[in-house]
Amino acid sequence: MAALSADYEREQAKGRIALWLDPEDLKFLACEYSRLPEEAPPEARRLWMRIAARAHVALQKSGHEPPPFVPAAQTGNQE
Repeated sequence: MAALSADYEREQAKGRIALWLDPEDLKFLACEYSRLPEEAPPEARRLWMRIAARAHVALQKSGHEPPPFVPAAQTGNQE
């Protein structure tokens, strides 16, 4: 097995699993949070916010242009 990066080992220690996605898939995930209906449960909004933020950061760190990040306050999805 190839040597693992410190980041990989740190994430694995947190119980996280690596998932390799195409940049277009990450862009899709990064945009989904802003599409949640206002009546979506708070748990769903928190989950999608976390997923969208991680997709956004993954795109930035890999040198890809992420889509504009739309905070919950601009989507009407406030908690």
